[in-house]
Amino acid sequence: TRSDPRGISNAISMDAFDEALATARDRDEMAEALFTFCAERSSRSGLFAVGKDAVRGIAGRGRAFSADVLRKLTVPVGSGTLFDTALQSRDFYFGVVPALPANRDLYTALGGRLPANVMLLPIVLKERTVALLYLDGDDEPLWRPDIPLMRRVAAKAGLAFEMLLLRNKLREI
Repeated sequence: TRSDPRGISNAISMDAFDEALATARDRDEMAEALFTFCAERSSRSGLFAVGKDAVRGIAGRGRAFSADVLRKLTVPVGSGTLFDTALQSRDFYFGVVPALPANRDLYTALGGRLPANVMLLPIVLKERTVALLYLDGDDEPLWRPDIPLMRRVAAKAGLAFEMLLLRNKLREI
């Protein structure tokens, strides 16, 4: 793995990431694989479940992104946050966080300040966005992402979600 000026070098290879996703037994293990893969790309990572009415925190890593903090976070869909931007476009988002009241409220719960820029990746399962992978640099800007690579990461995460659902259905039969 390569390291950046912040000294972060604990990310995993794509092969190790694939294996971690394929063997994940639950959403927490899947989130851990995503966060470990993205460790050299961001200081803070979050995985958010997308429901019909709200986006809910599942897991996180980094300052103010602990699982305990994120699991308490519920953001109504349509409330005007950055999450709505990603959900409406259903595509990769990399850019600044608009200084709108809804975003300020969201970031008050996520450490108190707007980051320089963020990356949001919709995770899609059967044409439906089921989760959002969130990355930011906390006090530092994110490096320009490798967009094709990050789209592959999101696609692989969607397949991992599908595998988890199928495993759960198999156990119920």
